[in-house]
Amino acid sequence: MLESSSGTILVVDDTEANRYVLTRLLTRQGYRVIEAADGAETIKRLADNPDLIVLDVNLPDIKGTTLAKQIKSDKLTASMMILNMSATFTRTQDRIDALDHGADGFLTQPIDPPEFLSTVKSLLRIRRAEEEVRRANRDLALFAYTASHDLQEPLRMVTNYLGLLKRRTEAKLDEKERQYISFAVDGAQRMSRMVHDLLSLASADQVTLSAERIESAAIVGDAVDNLKLRITDTKASMEVAELPAILADRALLAQVFQNLISNGLKFQSERVPAITVTAERNGGFHVFRVSDNGIGIPADSLDRIFGIFQRLHGVDKYPGSGIGLSLCKRIVERHGGTIGVESVLGTGSTFWFTIPA
Repeated sequence: MLESSSGTILVVDDTEANRYVLTRLLTRQGYRVIEAADGAETIKRLADNPDLIVLDVNLPDIKGTTLAKQIKSDKLTASMMILNMSATFTRTQDRIDALDHGADGFLTQPIDPPEFLSTVKSLLRIRRAEEEVRRANRDLALFAYTASHDLQEPLRMVTNYLGLLKRRTEAKLDEKERQYISFAVDGAQRMSRMVHDLLSLASADQVTLSAERIESAAIVGDAVDNLKLRITDTKASMEVAELPAILADRALLAQVFQNLISNGLKFQSERVPAITVTAERNGGFHVFRVSDNGIGIPADSLDRIFGIFQRLHGVDKYPGSGIGLSLCKRIVERHGGTIGVESVLGTGSTFWFTIPA
């Protein structure tokens, strides 16, 4: 963990005199300082994992705000703090543009040394706090993964022995006693499904993304194959439009499509399910949509359905653990996208998510 007077700082400026002044100020405070004179050299020095980048806006080969956006867009470097500096871009709009491009702070030159050092210290303090949150989240995800994995075997044993007890004693028991055993079997099975889904959710955070260039139609095909029996049983119609090639983890993204299509099959009233999968390009993203003609979602519930264990209906009416949409959200976000839903109660829902193009 970083201490209040330590950390690695990358100073980027094409003027040697400016680098000298900044480096001298920082090393006197106990910081480890590395330097770069242009954008290309900066990219190479990111391998040193600096905690903070003091980045001049005017570089000979790239604009500092553009470079900041590139750094913040890469998951490997997004957590690095960036302090943009400029002697020429000094308007309020310039500072706004820099912050909008990913900078965490902005100072004009010539610098005031106390202000500069206080800003550095503040940004490193934010960096430490964010690292603590990330570490806690990693520990929590690992705990959920381990606990879910370890619970599977004893739950399987409970479920199996309850089922065996039910079969062997059913003829000897009265109606009330058979009902008690049925409640216990159902409860154990629901808990087993919940643990299985929780393990899938934890795994979505733990596994390494195996991104490959693949036709998204093939990913949808995987999901449809896994749901073939349910599609046949419900006599559902499936319409899949022309879909683009994307860079994604095939197995994880298949889970997203499978969960969304499965919901369209499950949350129905009396209609025959009709599912449509489409995609379109919107700027730097592909936007996928999975539409159904189901029961729809109340407007006041749209914001919370992606939370873990969030259920809008009782398990006796629509079975499930309430984890599926949360799993979809985790997987899509790991791919660098976002997910949402549009719905009309009694008419149907359209779940959409984005994948970088």
